[in-house]
Amino acid sequence: MVIDSSATLIAQSTTITAAAVTEKLGLTPTRAYEVGQTIPRRSGQPGRRTAAHAQWEHTLRSSATAEDPHGLAALRRLVELLLPSAPALLELGGTCDLRIFWLAHSDSPQGGFVLDGLLLAGLGRLGIPFYADVFLSSTGTDA
Repeated sequence: MVIDSSATLIAQSTTITAAAVTEKLGLTPTRAYEVGQTIPRRSGQPGRRTAAHAQWEHTLRSSATAEDPHGLAALRRLVELLLPSAPALLELGGTCDLRIFWLAHSDSPQGGFVLDGLLLAGLGRLGIPFYADVFLSSTGTDA
């Protein structure tokens, strides 16, 4: 079962700025950088690099609860937050690579999860590619 997760909208572009994405969506990013900005290298790599594209991210996190036993609250909240901006997202899709990424940690080595029809319908209305990844938590009972 999923024990915690994060859901992120990511917008990458070489033609518009992260600031323009903020303005278009009316949302404050949790992380953003512009073309040419010096940023940390990817995980596990030393040093810094120069960004070849602008990137804008908005991330929400959640843990499984009795009310949310599948650990989907972050993803559900992100979809609900983005649905009013669906027309702006459609417009941004012409100049940005958009994707929603859901990362979850499971207490089971099978790492299964269930997305209900309402959540899937919301993702479908957004029209953004959806990526999901589930990892076994090091604190899982079967680890």
